[in-house]
Amino acid sequence: MKNHILNIADLALIRNIIQIAEFKTAGEIKVCVAKESCHIEGEDISVSVEKKAVHMFNELGIGNTRHSTGIIILVSPVDHRVAIYGDDAINAVFKDGWPEVVKLITENAKRDDLVVGIIEAVKKMGEELAKHFPPHDSGDCNELTDDVVFC
Repeated sequence: MKNHILNIADLALIRNIIQIAEFKTAGEIKVCVAKESCHIEGEDISVSVEKKAVHMFNELGIGNTRHSTGIIILVSPVDHRVAIYGDDAINAVFKDGWPEVVKLITENAKRDDLVVGIIEAVKKMGEELAKHFPPHDSGDCNELTDDVVFC
């Protein structure tokens, strides 16, 4: 995975895909792209990226959604890693994590197409979330902004 910079069109497209995915689910998806390495010296790089995902999950208030259905996809192009961290309700259902979603990002990034990887990952995540967390009858609202965050 190369260190890509997403342009304005890429960011708008990803935001649109998040909105479409969230329309079918009570899940709240947040994409975060690390601007620099998440690696902490002396620690396994995957652990460092996971810790960064948890930190951003908390910092962005993703755990404050009404139905505990927030989830973050943290992409670290410099570290060639992706970490996904979900709220309690999501983690209770997806106990094995999101290996297919991670693979969509990493495989596309290897082909120098990080944007396609993120788009395909958000689509897949939205489909899976919709199976378990359909929109609520009481009028599901968008609790988190759909913009990509850089950290």
